[in-house]
Amino acid sequence: MRLNKKTVTSDSLNADEKPITFEIFVQHKFSELEVSAVVSTLNIANQILGRELFYWTFVSDIPGLVESRSGLMVRAEPVVFDQYLKDYMIVVGGSGITADSWMPRVRAMQRKKNLVAILSDAATAYIRSLRNTEMDVTSHWRDVQILDETGSYPNLSLKYAERASGIITSAGTSYTAELIVRLIKEFVSHKQYAEIGSRLILQSVRDTQSEQPKGESYLMNAFGPQISNALQIMEENVAEPMSTRDISDEVGVSVRQLERLFTSSFGISPARYFKKVRVGKAHALVTETNMKLIDIALATGFNSVASLSAAYRTEYGKTPNKTRSGMASH
Repeated sequence: MRLNKKTVTSDSLNADEKPITFEIFVQHKFSELEVSAVVSTLNIANQILGRELFYWTFVSDIPGLVESRSGLMVRAEPVVFDQYLKDYMIVVGGSGITADSWMPRVRAMQRKKNLVAILSDAATAYIRSLRNTEMDVTSHWRDVQILDETGSYPNLSLKYAERASGIITSAGTSYTAELIVRLIKEFVSHKQYAEIGSRLILQSVRDTQSEQPKGESYLMNAFGPQISNALQIMEENVAEPMSTRDISDEVGVSVRQLERLFTSSFGISPARYFKKVRVGKAHALVTETNMKLIDIALATGFNSVASLSAAYRTEYGKTPNKTRSGMASH
């Protein structure tokens, strides 16, 4: 499947209108969810307006056909860091994101005071490129937790989006469509704004300053309130693990009842599930940061590298050191 750019003809606009232009920066293994959300939202807006007010084009540091993680193809134009700037720049996330390829373009947009929105993995790469900053920034909640462990970002938040110095950093993913709806709000009437949301089947357009749900516990209807409460307690106490009895007391059920609930839902005990949560967090820190293993162990509730390594090997089939050495060889 291939997505193409939207072109605007003079016949599609009123005499006093000029197109609102977007460029969507993609790299190999980009997020097809985010690209589709941007394109679908702008396309729906044009349909509702009855004219092609919004124009988009794909750009990349490696022009030509660029492929997403699941095979979606877009044809991207070459990006020249300070030429042919659009009104808005959207930097899409994905597993192949490197900030150095689009940062000069971002700075050129800032100088022109044009807005840039950087999504999910790209937001994480952008924040890391700043090293230490007091700017308001955010990313997907999983990366926020990792960034918080590895840098000095006093204004790093779990909001859906943060804006500072003409840059919007955002959780992206499923919030992308809502972010685009908010960006184009000033160009449409209230009725059209509501209709765009309705066409996208959005129950509401979440405020950028609302906090992201984080972890499985926030999908309340997936497990029921008792398991969801237990999962939330686990996620919030990774560094200082609580006993099953303490968790059951917090939830308001007996230890036996909590064990039955977990065995029924996950096939393992609450204690085993809690260890999987902690090892999962450790794995993210092992693969995404340069933190020392002792610091990772302490951050995830293990009292030594040896105890972390044993739990890690059980879960991933090799030690944290082996994981890192394997990554370095690729």
